[in-house]
Amino acid sequence: MARCGATKKNGERCGLDSRYSDGKCWAHSTQTAQRRKEGNARGGRNRSGMARLAEIDKVLAEIASGVLDGSLDRANAAVAVMAHNARIRLTGVELSVKEQEIVQTGLAELQERWAEEMRSRGMDTPGHGQGPGGYRG
Repeated sequence: MARCGATKKNGERCGLDSRYSDGKCWAHSTQTAQRRKEGNARGGRNRSGMARLAEIDKVLAEIASGVLDGSLDRANAAVAVMAHNARIRLTGVELSVKEQEIVQTGLAELQERWAEEMRSRGMDTPGHGQGPGGYRG
C-alpha cells in the first residue's frame, strides 16, 4: 500500500498508509477532516466531564470533613451528597452516550472504507448490498 503524501509538522513525510482517494491517511485526508474535528470536540467534552468529577470529589471530601468536625449538619450533608450522587450518575450516562457516538462514528467510517475498497475492486455495491459479515446497512 502507498504511503500518505502529507508532510508532518516537523517536516518529515507521514509514514502512515494512504487509504483515501486523495493519497493521504486518516490523519491528513480532506475526506476525514470533519470527523477529526468532531473527534477533537468530543475529546474536549470528555475533559470537562473529568473536571466535573474532580469538583464533585472535592465537594464530597469537604462535606465529609464538615460532618466529622461538627461544622455541617448531618441532614443537610445527606441531602447535598444525594444531589452530588445524581450529578455523578448523570456524568456516567453522558459518558455512555459519548461512547455510543464514538462507536457509531467508527462503524460508519469502517463501512465507508469497506465500500470504497469494494468500488476500487470494481464492485458497485459491497457484497451486492451487504456489508462486512453479511451485514445489510
